[in-house]
Amino acid sequence: MIDHTGRKVGVIQKFKAQQMAKDVELDLVELNPNAKPPVCKIMDYGKYKYERSKKEHQAAKKQHQVKVKELRLSVKIGDHDLDVKIRNAREMLIAGDRVEFMLRFKGREIAHREMGRELMMKVRSKLEDVAVVESDIKLMGKVIRMMLVPDKRQIERIRQERLKERREEESQRKSKRSRRQEKLSRRLEEENSERLEAADTSKDENSEKTDSDNE
Repeated sequence: MIDHTGRKVGVIQKFKAQQMAKDVELDLVELNPNAKPPVCKIMDYGKYKYERSKKEHQAAKKQHQVKVKELRLSVKIGDHDLDVKIRNAREMLIAGDRVEFMLRFKGREIAHREMGRELMMKVRSKLEDVAVVESDIKLMGKVIRMMLVPDKRQIERIRQERLKERREEESQRKSKRSRRQEKLSRRLEEENSERLEAADTSKDENSEKTDSDNE
């Protein structure tokens, strides 16, 4: 048993441990029931539950929940719109999400299945630096689907490069701020020096005038 101060009491009888907890108006909590003998501690169980729940919540916030993001295409999609879709898919993959591309043929477009397949292959090619194919191009009725998942090794490299770029940008910003501060400091020193010189000149002129008056 461990008491409420964290001191290891050792192996004691259950009723004695319960009495010790009662004496300090706290709870006897079994921390490891599978140990031989089981490990117990005297504590405020309500506070313990709250702190444990808070830690679990914080840990869950740090974990990225992998999601499947769907992006829809069409056979007649323009180059600009396609580039936007691919750019969005890239950021989703870098964030750790899976991306499913879906292309639906409308009306007579189904006669041009090869165009839809070529479009999917183009998308796959443009994202091969950040993704691997989990489910390759499949035609199901009037719909073509393809599932891409993050390439963890490549994405880690990209994240490190971005982190390096951010650090360099921050370093440059700090350097610029430092240069601005130095420039401002020099200007203030120059202005202060000019004021002192002007004051000295005025003092000398007043002194000369006084000497002239005395003569």
